[in-house]
Amino acid sequence: MPRFRNSCYFVSSTQRNWTEARTSCERHGGHLAVVNDAEEYTFLVQMIKTSDWFSFPVYWLGGYRPANSLACKWVNSDDWAFVKLQQTISLSNEEICLSIQKDLGYFSHLTDEDRRWIFVSCNNTLNYICEI
Repeated sequence: MPRFRNSCYFVSSTQRNWTEARTSCERHGGHLAVVNDAEEYTFLVQMIKTSDWFSFPVYWLGGYRPANSLACKWVNSDDWAFVKLQQTISLSNEEICLSIQKDLGYFSHLTDEDRRWIFVSCNNTLNYICEI
């Protein structure tokens, strides 16, 4: 498992919705990956970008925005201080959850520093990254 600072990172080979992914990470003694600063962000981007067996296009992270709220949160209650979003978060009655993209696709005009985070419906099924 790749390591960064005091954490190990597990990348799933199965797809789950965000709640199921969160539960899976907790069963392994961790949580969905939380990004606290630019160094950790760079580590995760490089991890999914450069490894051949991390071939899935999008992964769940541990960020979410509860329904009827504008406040984004991390699953481990860390402060939402480091942000790399390229979208405006609007108030809605649906919870949305944070994902990170391996490939840019539509966002190919953006630099590494700008890209990759996007909130989507928590009901989508994606691969996920656990931090243990």
